[in-house]
Amino acid sequence: MKKENQLITELCKFLDPDKERIRKLLDETENYPVILGQLLYNRMGGVAYYTLKECRLLGAVPREFRNALKDSYNVGIEKASSFSVCLDQICETLHTADFDYTLLKGAYLNSIYPEGLRTSNDIDILIERKNLSGICELLKRCGYTQGNIRNGEFVPASRTEIVSSMMNRGETVPFIKEVDLPKLRFGEIDLNFSMDYKPTQNSGIMTDFLTDSICAGKPGMKILSKTDFLIHLCLHIYKEATVMAWVNMHRDMSLYKFCDIYVLLDKWLDENFAKNLIARIGKYELQKECWYAFIYTRALFGIRNSCFDRIISGIEPQNTGCLREVIDPGTSTIYEYRIPDEMSLEDWFFTTDRKRYLHETSNEET
Repeated sequence: MKKENQLITELCKFLDPDKERIRKLLDETENYPVILGQLLYNRMGGVAYYTLKECRLLGAVPREFRNALKDSYNVGIEKASSFSVCLDQICETLHTADFDYTLLKGAYLNSIYPEGLRTSNDIDILIERKNLSGICELLKRCGYTQGNIRNGEFVPASRTEIVSSMMNRGETVPFIKEVDLPKLRFGEIDLNFSMDYKPTQNSGIMTDFLTDSICAGKPGMKILSKTDFLIHLCLHIYKEATVMAWVNMHRDMSLYKFCDIYVLLDKWLDENFAKNLIARIGKYELQKECWYAFIYTRALFGIRNSCFDRIISGIEPQNTGCLREVIDPGTSTIYEYRIPDEMSLEDWFFTTDRKRYLHETSNEET
């Protein structure tokens, strides 16, 4: 792996940083603008600053590099606080709801990172399609309107856009409200009624995931069970990494998404959790999606754990070519990355022009 990429990944291992290895890489590295760009682009600037601070190595990096990371860290603290205000309001609203729902991703994850290391732009809620009208009505009563933020301003969604999203995607057009909080002008809520990019979903997995959800402290704060929460993160990573629309937006691969898995594994992983996770993944035949996310997480964060190794080997799909596949759902076309043999998985992740390695292979059979 290139020295720059090694330093990036080491700075992101904030739970157990290797101070001497980081110091050595700092001594051998000069390309700080590229490293800074990768950290900020991958939403890991605050994490890198925290790691350097904990290792007492802030003085070992150039001033401009240090100050940029510090700014990211401070903004993260303010934004996380503002996000928490919005989340509390939503939890209070949902607490009286007479339908099943669960909060996803950042709504819980932000609270288990050190302050400010993880921020979210929106609140994601999983709900069955049959209950969409009920939650939509609740959100409208709270002042939320469906639309998008364009050039920093709210643009209401047209009826056509609202219907199209419902018919062709697994989520609604976002619900947005101007909250005017520090570093968070708009509150945004995304309603998900599918586990992937498709507008329809096996009702069994949705019902089971929602039924098995748990309360995480405050009233209204319902999240997926531990195994299901981790599985959902894997599905989310796989969806965005392998769908052409996300590749075109250069939002297919982001380090912070794999950092979430790194953090949860550190918090939850033991023999019993590993056994239950393998069984749950097998029950819903989600081996490919979870294996994909875990392979990248192990490579990027250098996780060496026998329980994690057993999970990965226990769910390895027959076709490991999924690491290279991308699909365009609109045309059912499948593409494949032709990754150079000499390139490591870590260096591949940080390649800025991955799309040029993409080649059409076939049309998906339906």
